[in-house]
Amino acid sequence: MNQSTSRKNLTTRVRADLQKAIKHQAVDEERDLSDLIEDAIALYLKSKQATA
Repeated sequence: MNQSTSRKNLTTRVRADLQKAIKHQAVDEERDLSDLIEDAIALYLKSKQATA
């Protein structure tokens, strides 16, 4: 899902357990944390559009 577009900073707070899990997942997949989070947001928004 990674697209070659410019990026903007997004600062947010998440539970410590989610932060730890997503960091470990990024390492396991040898991916950039930002890419993993972008994919998760894109999938969430796509699922919401499908039900709208």
